[in-house]
Amino acid sequence: MIMTSRIHYRAVALKLCVSTTIALNLLASASSAAPIQLLNWKPVPDAVGFPEINFTGANLQTGAGAQSNGDGNLPPANQTPGGLQSETIVNAPAPGSYPSSVITGGTGYYDTTLTFFGLAPVGPAVQTPLVFGIVQDSQVLGTGQFTLTTTNLLPGGPAPVLLLSGNIANAVITGIDGGAAGAVIDAHGIDYTGGIILGAANFPAGAILNGNDLSLSMTSVIPGFSVNGGTLQLNPFHADATGEFDINVVPEPATFALGAIGALALMGIRKRVSC
Repeated sequence: MIMTSRIHYRAVALKLCVSTTIALNLLASASSAAPIQLLNWKPVPDAVGFPEINFTGANLQTGAGAQSNGDGNLPPANQTPGGLQSETIVNAPAPGSYPSSVITGGTGYYDTTLTFFGLAPVGPAVQTPLVFGIVQDSQVLGTGQFTLTTTNLLPGGPAPVLLLSGNIANAVITGIDGGAAGAVIDAHGIDYTGGIILGAANFPAGAILNGNDLSLSMTSVIPGFSVNGGTLQLNPFHADATGEFDINVVPEPATFALGAIGALALMGIRKRVSC
């Protein structure tokens, strides 16, 4: 009878120890940062001959499709290429903006300009064989910066307003050799440095301005991806693109406070039942 009681006691103790470990792991996970979308952009209206991305071979730039033409104060039906329609999760009105974006719930902007600086290729491109003779081309890019501004209503209207800016630690262009679609650009280590979006009253609490990401999806890549036999780097191309900026957010204290209470309760029991 005594032996049975000891076995039962140890079983209970083991369950409590496991529960405590799980609770502490959940608490640690809850208090860590997770990425959310801060802003997305796309060309509106989209048209042939107005690419959003232009890789010159010397660096990554944005093309005519990503440059404001000053019609952001007009109804969308009356707008012409280029310029990007950008939408953020925060409320930050500016010239050429509209409230209550259906996609993000925050502010949207017509005819914005996205500009890249730097982002020169670093080292040779990497060609990776996949299946059925398909080869993937990847080109690493170095440091750079970006700015996103509102519609340019000069000379008669207000000057463009800075929506978002930041530094980029590095980026990678990836696509299928000879392909014209399904290509991506992933930029990492983005540190946001300015813009009215960062100053919005409902900017996410717990947002971390450093170490964020930017992703772009490309179609109509012209010419198709290829690697230069001389430089061994990716050849120049231009492409249509859409993209989004992410931001890492640590959950608000109230979110993981309940987890802390549960973990502390289990730890209190653990003191009475030794592992």
